[in-house]
Amino acid sequence: MFLFPLGILLGVDFTWGDYLLGNELPTVRGNLVGGLFFTGAMIYLTHHKTAPGRNTVGETEIVRD
Repeated sequence: MFLFPLGILLGVDFTWGDYLLGNELPTVRGNLVGGLFFTGAMIYLTHHKTAPGRNTVGETEIVRD
């Protein structure tokens, strides 16, 4: 992440647009997919069966599947 802006400041034939479109946006998109989907899916798959059941009637009893 540091080398791209340093190269731009030192005069390499590389623009801020190249940096943002070729590095930052794919990185942010990959982090979002990895963080939201894969982490969320793993938490759901490991914890959805151990969560207490929902009580929609208003009683204080815990309903388990």
